[in-house]
Amino acid sequence: MFLLTAAIIVTVLISLKAYVNLQQISNQRDILNVNLDNLVFQNIVNEITNVLKYSSLTPNVMSDNAVDFINFTRNGTQHEGYTLNGIFVGAKVNSTNQTMNITVLNFRNENGVNFTVKLNTSSPQINYTTLNDFNLWTNNFTFTKGDTYNLTISLPDKGYEQNITIQTKENKDVYVGFYDFKLSTENAVYRKIFQQTFKIPK
Repeated sequence: MFLLTAAIIVTVLISLKAYVNLQQISNQRDILNVNLDNLVFQNIVNEITNVLKYSSLTPNVMSDNAVDFINFTRNGTQHEGYTLNGIFVGAKVNSTNQTMNITVLNFRNENGVNFTVKLNTSSPQINYTTLNDFNLWTNNFTFTKGDTYNLTISLPDKGYEQNITIQTKENKDVYVGFYDFKLSTENAVYRKIFQQTFKIPK
């Protein structure tokens, strides 16, 4: 009877130890997955910044290259169980004809999203558009070179608004890229909002 009781106790202790070890392994796996997810997200951010950097010698395709990269990355990460969404805005500022070519990409995984795009010139220039998922909107604004402007992107139905600062130059073209990226995984949600400015050679 004693041996049977002892065997039961040992069996319970072994089972308990195994459970503890499994819990430790599970916890370590969760930590590893979170770290890997964060690494994936940081890599996406780094690569999109490089896309515009390396495209700056061919400014006419900077927005196209950024959109293509976002599409490629979104499809690739989707196969791994990630969800990448957000907004991209590209602004090509031409100092010669004093026009600002604006590209807005909706990749929020939502259709029928209402956008308001406003440039704070002396008489504010405002445009409205509705975009489905992964649709583009492009338009031109005029400006006075040498001045600093705020380009406001708002989604009135979503309570969303972001201001993009654009410093124009007297005799230099510039390109401004704005990103609001969100990567959703099983373990966490990562988000980064930032912008880049490049001087464009003529």
